[in-house]
Amino acid sequence: TLDQLPESIIDATIAAKEPGFWTNRFSLWKAGQQFLAFTLEDQSEPENPPLVQLLVRDQLSHTEQGSIRQKLDELLLSHRAAALYSREQILEWYLNSHYYGNLAFGIEAAARVYLDKPVTELTLAETALLAGSTSTMNPFDTPDQAKLGQESVLATLVETGLISPASALAAQTVPVQLAPRAAARQETIAPHFAEFVRYELEQRFGPELLLYGGLQVYTSLNLALQGQAECTARIQI
Repeated sequence: TLDQLPESIIDATIAAKEPGFWTNRFSLWKAGQQFLAFTLEDQSEPENPPLVQLLVRDQLSHTEQGSIRQKLDELLLSHRAAALYSREQILEWYLNSHYYGNLAFGIEAAARVYLDKPVTELTLAETALLAGSTSTMNPFDTPDQAKLGQESVLATLVETGLISPASALAAQTVPVQLAPRAAARQETIAPHFAEFVRYELEQRFGPELLLYGGLQVYTSLNLALQGQAECTARIQI
């Protein structure tokens, strides 16, 4: 719950995603402008969408990403969610469901995957690093970009008066000790394929049966061929 999370991760997340989160309100007028721009300008996305919109976007797995239908659903549901739920509920939901990459869903999972510690033990440097991370820009896969994201979060925290420039400088310069890529996670067999299978099962049977039904799943994965493909991709990259 939100009251179980340290204030630093809450502040850092807001600084990274929507600095005016506590006072902003989702505007249907702005949503209409955004939808018009999306349909007329090669489906371009706004640089800084509201946090409630990011939350809804994370949940929209039932429609084709990048489609006009998906964008319309996203904007209408964002407006509805902003009207139905408090700021605290939206932030709590986002922090528990956002995908930080490497199979880490939610900030607690991200803290354990990337830093091998619970979120309550994170330092300022670590909270800023995770708050600025995304599924494609994270400390494991893109460390340089993740570092830039950390610095941006710290700069915003200084601008909003939540930390001092000296604290930001100290957090920028202290090295963050990343967790070793846990063997169990690294040895997850074909994680992208497994995620695809999970998605297909959820679409067919629903999340409740998938999570609690005790299903045994047999797939078409050719493990030897998959290993060769991963090796070839790794060499090329």
